[in-house]
Amino acid sequence: AGLDLIKHRINVNAIAPGVVDGEHWDHVDSLFAKYENRPKGEKKKLVGEAVPYGRMGTAQDLTGMAVFLA
Repeated sequence: AGLDLIKHRINVNAIAPGVVDGEHWDHVDSLFAKYENRPKGEKKKLVGEAVPYGRMGTAQDLTGMAVFLA
């Protein structure tokens, strides 16, 4: 989108953080626990470990970027 809009002198900034922990992940984790017969918290832990940083992002991880781009 950014390359298409730059010719109209429109600058596009975005944050694409990947997996970010939050209340929604508690719900998703509960669903995995139910339907995959996993202990609660296991899927969330596995997803976090699969991220290159070794954990899910947090809202606090994103605030600096958001303020910078504002």
